[in-house]
Amino acid sequence: MSPSQAADPRRDPAGGVADQLLGLLLREHTPDDVHQLLTRAVLAAVPAADAVSLTTATPAGATSSAWTGLLAHELDEAQRVAGTGPVVTAARTAQTQLLPDVRTDERWPQFRAAAVRQGALGCAALPVPVPVEGLGVALALYSCDAGALGEQTVAALTTELPAVGVVLANVHEYARARDEVDQLREAVAHRAVIEQAKGMLAARTGVTPEEAFSQLRVLSSHTNTKVRTLAQQVVARTLPDELFASLQP
Repeated sequence: MSPSQAADPRRDPAGGVADQLLGLLLREHTPDDVHQLLTRAVLAAVPAADAVSLTTATPAGATSSAWTGLLAHELDEAQRVAGTGPVVTAARTAQTQLLPDVRTDERWPQFRAAAVRQGALGCAALPVPVPVEGLGVALALYSCDAGALGEQTVAALTTELPAVGVVLANVHEYARARDEVDQLREAVAHRAVIEQAKGMLAARTGVTPEEAFSQLRVLSSHTNTKVRTLAQQVVARTLPDELFASLQP
């Protein structure tokens, strides 16, 4: 850790890591916001760390979702490309991975080469127990000093991670519910446009609304255009004349 980091007032923990997250109003923060706040809080709480990142793992793969600087981002990216590494392993197995001296750890050769090249000689990958099926989460702490990140260094942070996991689970579920509501609203809006288009076509062509909808579906298939897009054009009266003519009975 550099002298400037040791004197940086932003590294004052200002309460526990979990405490800083528990006061958040979920409706005011996206998951990305919360992930970024978490990495910053951990950086402040663990002075031995020079950089912190958060990785999420699903059956589709592992992704670095937040980081405090370029060092953490590049080391996470190296692990993502390799498909393995300490933080990816921690996220997938829920097992802590400590590398007090990266230079002497032979488990992940590609990560070791990248870390030494970037000057990160210590690493601690800590799983965050998030009670969401199929989702693994882990924090990565990187240090430019070998031996700076060990069991004692991260012990206090480890005790807070179950509470952090609950917050992240709540954020995940809130975001999922919000997406479902948005999708439902969009579906209702699209349905309303389609119903309006059916009525307009029925009135102009003398067919029933059901027949008008069938005509829209046929036109959709022939033109490779979504039904809702055609319906929007009917309602806005921007449907090309040649397409409208094809809807005539």
